[in-house]
Amino acid sequence: MEEEKMEDKIMKMKKEIKGDRIFLSLIVTLLIGFAFNHIYDIVQLAKKAPEVFEVKMIEDERQNGTYHLFVEGEQWSEVNYNEYMASVDAQGNTNFKMCLIIEKVGKITSNLFMAVIFYFAYLMLDNIFQPFSKNNIRRLRIIAVLTMLLSLMPVVVMTIMRYVYFSYVNVAVSQINPFIILSGILFGVLSEIFKYGFELQDEIDQIC
Repeated sequence: MEEEKMEDKIMKMKKEIKGDRIFLSLIVTLLIGFAFNHIYDIVQLAKKAPEVFEVKMIEDERQNGTYHLFVEGEQWSEVNYNEYMASVDAQGNTNFKMCLIIEKVGKITSNLFMAVIFYFAYLMLDNIFQPFSKNNIRRLRIIAVLTMLLSLMPVVVMTIMRYVYFSYVNVAVSQINPFIILSGILFGVLSEIFKYGFELQDEIDQIC
């Protein structure tokens, strides 16, 4: 009777883990899809002339005094006016087209980092009966580093691109999310807990 209950519990756990793996694989697929969508947008935007990109102020009840980017007369997105106006090329001309492309590259960087993080989370579900393993400890440490970089790398990439194209450095510190960095630190702490769990599990196995 006890064996049957144990088998039922194991089967239930396997089904739940299978569902979790499917969910994580869908997230990874979606994130990669978002990245490719941004790449497609960049390719399409690159074909357009810089003159069709305009920044205008919109004044209405919902968007009072906010600046938006328009592409060929079509409203695209809200933008940081000061940042866009400060982005001038070697000839002293503003280039809103390049500003938008740089933002897209930043979003691609974020999407790819998140996809890799969720992929490593997916790999951690390989063996549910041995969670405290060397592989999972290594994966958690990788997740910790990638999570901290997730908040930093998009800003770094965009800053480098602005410097190369516009020859000025404007580090958008406000875009760095401290909570994401703290999450990375927590994953690092969790990896140490897994390390102690692995060592304890190893000692118990040796005693038995």
